Amino acid sequence: SGLRLVTDIQSAELARLGDQLDYPLPALGPARLHGTLLSRGTELVLQGARLNIGTPGQSILKATGMLTTQQDDPAQFRVAMDVDMRTNDLARLGKQFDTTLPALGPARLRGKLVSRDSRLRLEKARLDIGTPGQTTLQATGSVSTPLNDPGRFQATMDVDIQAAELARLAEPFGHTLPELGETRIDGRLESGPSGWQFREARLVVGAADEPVIRANGSVTTELKKGSTIDITLDAGVADLVTAFTDRSPGNLGRLRGDAVISNLDGKWGVETFKLDSTGTDLYQLNLDGSYDDVAHYDEASINSRLVVRNPEILGKVLGIKLAGVGPSRMQGKLSVNKGRLRYDGESTVGNTRSTTSLKGHLKEGKPVLDG
Repeated sequence: SGLRLVTDIQSAELARLGDQLDYPLPALGPARLHGTLLSRGTELVLQGARLNIGTPGQSILKATGMLTTQQDDPAQFRVAMDVDMRTNDLARLGKQFDTTLPALGPARLRGKLVSRDSRLRLEKARLDIGTPGQTTLQATGSVSTPLNDPGRFQATMDVDIQAAELARLAEPFGHTLPELGETRIDGRLESGPSGWQFREARLVVGAADEPVIRANGSVTTELKKGSTIDITLDAGVADLVTAFTDRSPGNLGRLRGDAVISNLDGKWGVETFKLDSTGTDLYQLNLDGSYDDVAHYDEASINSRLVVRNPEILGKVLGIKLAGVGPSRMQGKLSVNKGRLRYDGESTVGNTRSTTSLKGHLKEGKPVLDG
C-alpha cells in the first residue's frame, strides 16, 4: 500500500503561483506540472514529472524527470530532470527576469538538472544564442549553485562567439566598432563566489588565413573590485588604416605586442602596453607606455620611436608625396595629465637634427596645440 496520485497543477500565470506560495517567480506565462505522486517510506516522489512554463512562440520552459522530497521536511528535495528553455527574443526574456540582456535574437538552454551534495547542478548544459550567419554564441559545460543560496553560482563553460562582421557584434551592446570582417571569440569561462575568469581566450578578426587582428589572453573579474584584461595582440596595419580612413594602402606589415587593461581603480585604462612593427622594411615603429581613464583622456605616458629608411617608397604606399626626404628617425614622449598635452622629442631627417617641444590640450578627444 501507499500513496499513488495522478497530480496535475496548473496556473494561468507563473508569477501569481509564486505569490500563492510566497516565493518570487518571474512572469513567464501559464504553468503546468503533471506527474504521479508516490510515497516511498518517508519520501514523496513525483514520478514521470512534466513541467511546462510559458507561451509557444515567446518564452517556454519544458522539463521532464523526477522530483523527490522528505514527507517531514519538504525543503530536503532531490531533482533529476531534463530541461529545455527557449525564447524568440533574449532581450524580452531579460525583462521578464528584471534584468537587461542584449538584443541577440533567439536563445535556447538545454541540460540535465540534478541535485547533488546540497547543490543544484545543470549538467551537460548547452546554450545557443543568435541567428546563424549573423551573430551567435554557443556555450557548453555545467552550472551549479548551493540549494540554500541560489545567488552564489559557479560555472565552467566553453564559449564560442561568432559574427559575420565585427561592427555588428558590437551594436547590441551599444558600442561602435569598425568594419573589419568576420569575428570569432572563444575560450573557457569559469566563475565562482569571488568572480569569474575567461581563460585561454582567443580573438580572430578577418580571414582565418590572414586575419586583421589576432589576440590571445585572459579576462579576470573580481566582485566589488573590477576586471583585468591581459592580452597579446597581432594586427594588420594596412587593414586598420583602411578601416579608419577608407583608403587602401599597400602592405604595411603588422603590429605585435601586449597590453594589460583594467578598471580596478573604477576607470577603464591601459595599465601597460608595448607594440612593435613587424613584417615590413618600410619603417620600424615601437610604442610603449600607459593610458589611464581612456573614456576621459585623463592621464597617459606614451614613448614612441619611428625609423623610416626610405621615406619616398613609404610615401608611395601611403599615397603621400615624400620625394626628396632623406632617411628619418624620430623618438619622443607624449604625456597627458587631466586633459593637458605635452610632447618632447628629437628627430633626424637626412643630415638635419631637431628637437621638438609642444604643449596643448584635448578638446572632445582631439588634440589642440596651445600657441
